[in-house]
Amino acid sequence: MPDDHYSIIREPRPDAATAAYFRLSGTLDIGARRALRSAFSDVVGEAGVSAIVVDLADVTFLDSEALAGLIEGCNEARQAGLRFIVEGAQGLVHRVLVVTGTLALFGPAGAESPVASGPH
Repeated sequence: MPDDHYSIIREPRPDAATAAYFRLSGTLDIGARRALRSAFSDVVGEAGVSAIVVDLADVTFLDSEALAGLIEGCNEARQAGLRFIVEGAQGLVHRVLVVTGTLALFGPAGAESPVASGPH
């Protein structure tokens, strides 16, 4: 049974004017997959957006279905010529990304990131 204790919030970031920034939180499981896909799909056609940045710092759980939603969003963004960057994964969520090999797929929020290297 899906757990609906999660949020997907798009926030403006003055240090990343050309990036669509999403702050995710809570338990991302099968119930979040469609919402993730929809949130990222909505951004793909926006004028002036060159990247999607997804902050997982407040995510406490990530299952294979939610991970698939991130991968689908990444694929769609890249097909449209956008970068897709995942940052802030910690603990179990970071381990899921490492074990599945997707941490490298999503890339680090570093020099290529539209996000300035200052504090968040």
